[in-house]
Amino acid sequence: MENKKVANNTTLAIRPSAAAFFGQNNAIHSHVATTMKLFVDLSTLTKHSAITIVNNKSISIHIEMCGSKIEQSTNMATILAALPEYKSVKKLTLKIHAPWPKSESREFYNKRLSSIKNLFAIIDTFELYILKVIMSIDGLNFPQMKFGAAVHSLKFKNWVLFYQVYDEVKSVEEGVTKIFPGSEYDLRLRGVYKKEILNSI
Repeated sequence: MENKKVANNTTLAIRPSAAAFFGQNNAIHSHVATTMKLFVDLSTLTKHSAITIVNNKSISIHIEMCGSKIEQSTNMATILAALPEYKSVKKLTLKIHAPWPKSESREFYNKRLSSIKNLFAIIDTFELYILKVIMSIDGLNFPQMKFGAAVHSLKFKNWVLFYQVYDEVKSVEEGVTKIFPGSEYDLRLRGVYKKEILNSI
């Protein structure tokens, strides 16, 4: 009778290898459930004229700061409010067309700089695979690139910086020129970051 009890107890026990298998299975199911739960349909999020949905994992943003009769300036307050909803994206292309700093007061410039810093702070919360930042300029006008220095504030480092001559292109990524690490523009932008962005945090 005692031997029978021992046998019964043995059959109820789960071998360590089996326990590990079931544990792995549970972990996989949990991961799948979490992944499904995190799926976001971008088309259901808050719409903004500056945000273009490329596909469900990719968006492009066009920040226009040089308003005209043809193209209005981007409302930064509304885009800063809407953008956090898009944090599930994996690829982001950001184009910024900023005015020449000397064409406006220091107060206006500082407000724009503050909004750009807030924009990059939001982007830094995204889990991106790639970030493309394009500074749109009117001719080879370096001061219009200065806001691009904000990329150096990112913890995320898989970004690429470009510039683009505004009047010569029609689409977001047309005619871009890469700013390579160690190039003249890169070094100047690093200087802008240290002087105008890092020291103002």
